[in-house]
Amino acid sequence: MLLKRKRLHKKLSLPPPTTSSIPTDGLIKLKEIMNVGILTQEEFDAKKKQLLRI
Repeated sequence: MLLKRKRLHKKLSLPPPTTSSIPTDGLIKLKEIMNVGILTQEEFDAKKKQLLRI
């Protein structure tokens, strides 16, 4: 399974997923910003998709 992902990422010119590439700090900060009312749920979801490359 991991080998298939690496091949797919290579074809898409994306780095293979690693634990260091998971943007947990960014997601936590965005969630905190949303919780204080600066971001809406929709804005948070859009940014989350960007960070997770979904």
